[in-house]
Amino acid sequence: MKIRRYVADSLQEAVKQARLELGRDAMIIHTRKFKQGGFFGLFARPRIEITVALDEEVAQAASHDTLRAESKPVPMVSEDTFVAVNKELPEKADELLEELREMKQMMADLNHKLEEKDKLKGMPRSVQSLYKALVNNQVNEKLAFRIAQSVKQRIETEEGHHDEDMMGVCTEVLGSMFKKPKPIEFNRGRPRVVAMIGPTGVGKTTTIAKLAANFALLERKRVGLVTIDTYRIAAVEQLKTYAEIIGVPLEVVFHPEGLETALAKHKDKDVIFIDTAGRSPRNEPHINELAEFLRVAEPDEILLVLSTNTPTLDLLEIYQRFNVVRIDKLVFTKVDECERFGQILNVAYKTKTGLAYITNGQNVPDDIMVPDPSYLAKMILGEVSV
Repeated sequence: MKIRRYVADSLQEAVKQARLELGRDAMIIHTRKFKQGGFFGLFARPRIEITVALDEEVAQAASHDTLRAESKPVPMVSEDTFVAVNKELPEKADELLEELREMKQMMADLNHKLEEKDKLKGMPRSVQSLYKALVNNQVNEKLAFRIAQSVKQRIETEEGHHDEDMMGVCTEVLGSMFKKPKPIEFNRGRPRVVAMIGPTGVGKTTTIAKLAANFALLERKRVGLVTIDTYRIAAVEQLKTYAEIIGVPLEVVFHPEGLETALAKHKDKDVIFIDTAGRSPRNEPHINELAEFLRVAEPDEILLVLSTNTPTLDLLEIYQRFNVVRIDKLVFTKVDECERFGQILNVAYKTKTGLAYITNGQNVPDDIMVPDPSYLAKMILGEVSV
């Protein structure tokens, strides 16, 4: 059984997408209407999501009918073919079990949503609107429901519901979901070694340049840069250009053994940034290589840099795979490229990891800030522009 989800502006368009991929035998097992964009239900665009199932046996039967109609001669089947098919059977069984697990999870999620909808009906309309706004802004549905419940409890009094307190209470409740922000701290008598890790293209090098410029030019700190991102010549040249402009030294390290020497060379600095190569979280050898570099470096802080325009599930997978090397803080980049920010809350809350910085542009050193919980809450609620 294959399970797929499709999202479109209309039911007809979603069904068309499903049939193009799965054929006419696909069955719709669930539909959901929702709105994207807007705030508190205003200016939102209606969308529809369908969940489609395809019985693989039906698809195979249809395929067999087609073959019979063609009346082609049947080739002899060798013994090797039977062996290959037998080897595939355990894999097919595993796939079937996985699909059954997915279906069970879908049913459990559906039951949970129905329970939440029943509970939402008993809440004030303003709280219901808040819940919908949170979900439309990519906040996880279970987390959005928990927030709505907390807000409802806070605004209830014996006299009734005080909707005029809604925004302030909601900001407080949302803010409480974030841990206290954790910008980079400094050591006494030795440099603070900070490593930036993350997938390719999230903006690690630019983030390091912004922090280095702020510390060196504005706070008058002694800064050193080390890059182990030697896979891309452009990355080394980019950081070298930044280093020359800011007026700080840069060391290029090709092997883990050279990292200890590079760090010792700058033991007089207040902070040393280590720029790492972008890694695919699914490439285990590359993650292990990164882990070996960091084992030698023994950084005081490891910051995972994530792009805000990445879906929540992908962000959580990235976190899980990079966490083999330890993650102390989060940096979310490219917030200026997004309209919805619930994924920031989803990841921070799920992983219980504090944010160090967010970046909102390419300008060095300006477009970076330490986000306090209240500001993050207002971002999610659409109360501030980034």
